[in-house]
Amino acid sequence: MAVSVRDTLERLGFAVGYDGKTGGVTVKGKNGKTVNIGSEGFTLGDDNRYYAGSTKDIYSLLSKNGLAAGEGWSAVRNTLSPTESVGYNSKTGQLAVNGKTYNVDDENLANIGGIIYGKSDYVDSLKKERYKNPYEDLERKVLKELMNNKYEGYDPEKDEDYQKAYADYVRNAKADMGSRGITSDSLISHYASEGAAKLMPEFRKADYEKYKDENEKLRTTLYAMKNLDENERNAFKTREESDYKAAELEAKRENNMLKEIADDVNMAVKRAKAFGTVNGRDAEILGVPPGTLTESAREKIESRAQELEKLKLQNEHDMQMALTKGEIDAAKSERSFEQDKEKIRLEAEAKKEIARLQNDLDISKAQATSYFKALYGK
Repeated sequence: MAVSVRDTLERLGFAVGYDGKTGGVTVKGKNGKTVNIGSEGFTLGDDNRYYAGSTKDIYSLLSKNGLAAGEGWSAVRNTLSPTESVGYNSKTGQLAVNGKTYNVDDENLANIGGIIYGKSDYVDSLKKERYKNPYEDLERKVLKELMNNKYEGYDPEKDEDYQKAYADYVRNAKADMGSRGITSDSLISHYASEGAAKLMPEFRKADYEKYKDENEKLRTTLYAMKNLDENERNAFKTREESDYKAAELEAKRENNMLKEIADDVNMAVKRAKAFGTVNGRDAEILGVPPGTLTESAREKIESRAQELEKLKLQNEHDMQMALTKGEIDAAKSERSFEQDKEKIRLEAEAKKEIARLQNDLDISKAQATSYFKALYGK
């Protein structure tokens, strides 16, 4: 399914434009420079917008022009390492972070030039969760209250229970003394105060016990929250250890996979060197077309072409000498038909191989370096 070039590039954080002179697509990234990436492999739709066969075609042009991802995107491994365990499974096309796998979906993650890039906020969300005490704020509040809750002594004016008892004494004193015809407020107050004073030690003790109960409740609450915190911390630690083991297994699996790929590449290169060309299976491993010639094959063909050219010149010289000496018929009779046919066959084969060498892609050092960069992301 065709994908919009503009939509894809804008999703990658680029400002997209068009070069009317060359017909190429221009992009402006993080450094503010505008780069013309061309339009190779793009088709012009009915809406006068460029489309590509896949996002890989667009990413390929970015890589060729030394670009990757634009504003708001970052390289996953560079961003998360070394605090997080990061890997990539080239067989499944999945990113692994701390033992968990994520699809490289071209929305939040993209594989550009063999390196995985991601939206910066999405990449941050992949970071390992750090434990945070959910009761920390409440613990601080309770601890502060406990530290500030000091006993200031008993104050009967602030004791509601005492004030209520005193009011009862006043009321009873008025009733009692009123029945005896005594209405003096001072006498009534004195009588009520004496009665309430007898209860003062009891109220003072109750007040202090109340203070101790409040402190005990605060301590109990604080200890309970610390226990809850400890339980949460242990549960988190268990999950973290499980994630670590998963990440460790994923890292080992990735290392084994990379070793297998490296071994496959080395064997493919050896077979190519041995046979002179890259066969179909090895072409897939090396990322080149089948039949691509190796450097040694190039040298072998060029050497053989030179030998045939020398043979041709020698033959022409011999023929000329024969004509000069009047021995042309004898020279012809001495050469067998098979020799002439073999020379013609070898010469034709050499010309064919030389033309093929010129038209086919060969494994140059620059291409090999680019390939291994794409393979290992380094």
